[in-house]
Amino acid sequence: MQRAHSLERLAVLAATICFGCAANDEMPAHTDDAGMRTDATVPPSDGPMSGSPGTCDPCVSHGDCDLGAFCVQLAVGGHACVPGCNIDLPDCPRQFSCVFDATSGASSAVCLPIGGLCCFDQDGDQFGAGGGCRGPDCNDADEGVNAGALEVCNAMDDDCDGVADEPPNDCATDRCDRNEDGTYSAFTGGGMCEMGVCVGGPSTSCGLFTCEEGLAEGDACATTCAPGGTDDDRYCIAAAHCDHGGCAMDVPNGSMCAGDSDCASGYCDSGYCCDGGSCCGSVADCPAVATVRRCDDPARCQGSRSEMQCVAGRCQMVTGIPDDSACGRGFSPGGTDVSCACCPPSGPCCTGEIDQGPLVCTTPCPGTPCPTGTVCMMGVCVGGTPDTTRACGFM
Repeated sequence: MQRAHSLERLAVLAATICFGCAANDEMPAHTDDAGMRTDATVPPSDGPMSGSPGTCDPCVSHGDCDLGAFCVQLAVGGHACVPGCNIDLPDCPRQFSCVFDATSGASSAVCLPIGGLCCFDQDGDQFGAGGGCRGPDCNDADEGVNAGALEVCNAMDDDCDGVADEPPNDCATDRCDRNEDGTYSAFTGGGMCEMGVCVGGPSTSCGLFTCEEGLAEGDACATTCAPGGTDDDRYCIAAAHCDHGGCAMDVPNGSMCAGDSDCASGYCDSGYCCDGGSCCGSVADCPAVATVRRCDDPARCQGSRSEMQCVAGRCQMVTGIPDDSACGRGFSPGGTDVSCACCPPSGPCCTGEIDQGPLVCTTPCPGTPCPTGTVCMMGVCVGGTPDTTRACGFM
C-alpha cells in the first residue's frame, strides 16, 4: 500500500513537471558529475519503502533501483540500492542508519548499512537479501531459520531447502529432551523424526537433573546444578531444587525450607513451607492467641472452642472445635440453673467435661407431650431414644 501511494504521488509529480509535453516526449534525465541520475532521487513523502525488493541489490546508477531508492557507494566497496529516508523521521531497516553522506553518491538522506556490508536482514542472523549477507533467508522473522541453519525436528524448514525435518537432523545425533512426566532423558543418536518430534534411540534418564545446558538445552544430562559455582534450579526438574550443586526433591508443606524453591508449594516463610501466610512446623511457631470456649447450647450442654493451630504447615485460627467444657455444672445463663427439662427436676445436668454428649430428657412435665417418635408409658417416654429408663441421661 505504501509503495502504491508513493507511485501515485510520483506519477502526479511527473505529470505536473511535464505539463505541455508531447505524448511521446520523455522527461530529460539529470545526472551528477559521476553520471548518477538525480531525477529519481525525490524521496516519497510517506517515508522510505523499507525492505522493498531491490534493497542491497548491486547497481550502476540510480535508475537501476526502485523509485525512492538510490544507488550508493558502499564503504566496503561497490554500489548497492538503498531506500531514501527522512532524517527527522527515520524509518530504516534493521542495521541501517538514516544519514546524509555526500560521498555516497546520493543527493539526500539515505539508509546506509551500519558497518558497510549491505544486507537486508530483519531478524539479525546475517542471512537475507544483498551482497553483504551470508546467504538467503526464507524466514526473515526467525533468526534460527536460514540457509546456514541445521535442520531440527520441529515440523519447520530450518535450512531453507524447501523440505521440513529431512535427515540429517538433530534426531540422528546425541540429544537431551524433556519427557511427558517432566523428567529428562539423554539420547545417543539413532532417533527418527515423526511429526516434528524425535522418537526412539538409546536413552538414559537424567534423574532429577535436566540437560547439561539447563532445561532442554544441550545434548547430554546435567551432572551438577551449579555449573557456574552457584545453585541454579534450571538444571533440576520442576519438582526438585538445587541444593549445594545437587538436585533434591521439593518438600511438602510443614517441612523446613531455606527458600521458596525448596517447597512444592513455592512458598517458604519462617523456615517452613506452606501455601501462604504464616508458615509453621508446629503450633509453637504460631502467634500466641488466647483460646476461646463457649457453651453454644446450654440446655443440651453442647459447646465449642476457637484456637490457633498449625494446619498443613500454616498458622490458622480454627473455630467450631467441639468442646463442651464451657457448659459446666451449675452453669446458669440468665440466673436459671441449666437442668434437664424433666419432671421432677433432677438438678443441674452439665458436668463441665469436654465431651458431654447431647442430653436426652425422657420424662416430660405434666401436660407436655413426649418427643416425636416416643410414647408416654407410666409417666416415662419410651421408644425412639436410647436408655429410656432414666429420667435424664447422656447419649
